[in-house]
Amino acid sequence: MPNLSWLTREEDIRSASQAGYRLLEEVPDHGAGDPNSENMLIQGDNLEALKALLPYYAGKVKCIYADPPFNTGQAFPDYDDNIEHTLWLSMMYPSLELQRDLLAEDGTLFIHIDDNELGYLIAIADEIMGRKNRISVVTFKQGAPTGHKAINPGMVSTTNFLLVYAKSKAEWKPNRIFTGRTRDKRYGKFLKNPDDHYTEWKFGTLSAATGGRGAH
Repeated sequence: MPNLSWLTREEDIRSASQAGYRLLEEVPDHGAGDPNSENMLIQGDNLEALKALLPYYAGKVKCIYADPPFNTGQAFPDYDDNIEHTLWLSMMYPSLELQRDLLAEDGTLFIHIDDNELGYLIAIADEIMGRKNRISVVTFKQGAPTGHKAINPGMVSTTNFLLVYAKSKAEWKPNRIFTGRTRDKRYGKFLKNPDDHYTEWKFGTLSAATGGRGAH
């Protein structure tokens, strides 16, 4: 499978392994709830935080929801959302590698993104997670053509995407959801005269066609 190439690729693909391990330091003043629980809120560099979790949770995490910068050019106080594509890729590649290493064999990775970096993200995620382990690219409505979008002279995007990957598709078992629905009565009818013009079509019941014996 061809891989995406960028200026600092060779350096970036070594970033995860070269990142040093950091100790997680508890800050009691910022804690809440049961002190013996395993819940953690970690403040720090993304790559260093992920690397710090590896000794404790490598191969154990069932679900990861990643919400990286969309790179839309907007200004945010907590992170730069307007960086050059090469810098964005250099940040994402090692991060995805560490997230993969944290996942259990039957774990799932969800990545939330918009259309700005969707193509690049699919390319590197397929490489790291394995294209065969890509479960789906889910499109969902995130906005509406109102406000400033209503006066946009060009095309308006109202959707975002979720990339869904399994650590190992062979081990992946989703929790299926079944919803009830009423029976469509149209499936109990058949067209009596299909060769006639559609304005003269007539429908009959399957039970009448089978002499009341039912359809099998």
